[in-house]
This record gives sequence, C-alpha cells and structure tokens, in this order.
Amino acid sequence: MRFILGLLKGTLIGGGLGAGLWALFPAGAPTLLEYALYGLVGAVVGAFCGTPPWRKGAWIGAILKGVVGIGVGVGIYVLVRSYLNVSIPLEMFGPNAQVLSREYFLLGPAIGVIYGLLIEVDDGSAKAAEEYAKPARRKTLDDIKVD
Repeated sequence: MRFILGLLKGTLIGGGLGAGLWALFPAGAPTLLEYALYGLVGAVVGAFCGTPPWRKGAWIGAILKGVVGIGVGVGIYVLVRSYLNVSIPLEMFGPNAQVLSREYFLLGPAIGVIYGLLIEVDDGSAKAAEEYAKPARRKTLDDIKVD
C-alpha cells in the first residue's frame, strides 16, 4: 500500500508542478526556473510523502524531508541534464524532437516518484509511527538494582 501511495503522491505533485511550469513557458523556461521547479518538486514531495506533517510530532520530520528533497530534486535534474538527456521523438511534444530535461511534465513526475517511493518505503508502517510517538517511560528508584 505504501508503494502505491508513493507512486500516486509523487506523480500528482511532480506532474502538477511540471505541467504548471510548462503552461507558463511552453517554449521552454529559463534554466534558473528549471532548477527551482525540481527543487520545489523535491521539497513538496518530501513534506507530504511518508508520515503526514499534521500528525503529532511529525512536522519536524516533514520539514527535514522537504529540505533534503530540494537537494534530491535538483541533483536528479543535474544528473539527467548532464548524462541522460535523451531525445523524445514524438510530435505531441513539439515539431522537433525535445530532450527529456526540457519536458517538465515528464521529468517532474519522474523525480516525484523516485523521491516519493524512497520516503514512503523508508518511513515504515503506521504501527512504527505510533510506537515512536509514545512518551518514554520514566525511571524510578525501584528500577535500580543493586547486587
């Protein structure tokens, strides 16, 4: 179930943000906005995948996952732009073959799915989250054993 949630959340967040930038700049956005887009995809996926931020005590983890997600999103984008920038020879993407790093509604969901799956699978089950949220038992003098 967590695997499916990671796929769904990553696809929706990355696809929505990528399609939004593509709608604003159909001919191609400036490179700085591409870095910002994929950093934002990583941050939002990090904040909402895994343990929900509205659960008690989980907002700190959501912030940390979001901050790490900025680096993950930008890092994956740099790797794709540098080493995996393949052409997409389909007419629906434009009159000429477009490269993968310039198609925001394809690379955005891919980055969202990669990071979303990583977080959802790593976060564990609901039982582990409940166990983590329980307060620690306070030690008393009766707990000390002297031989």
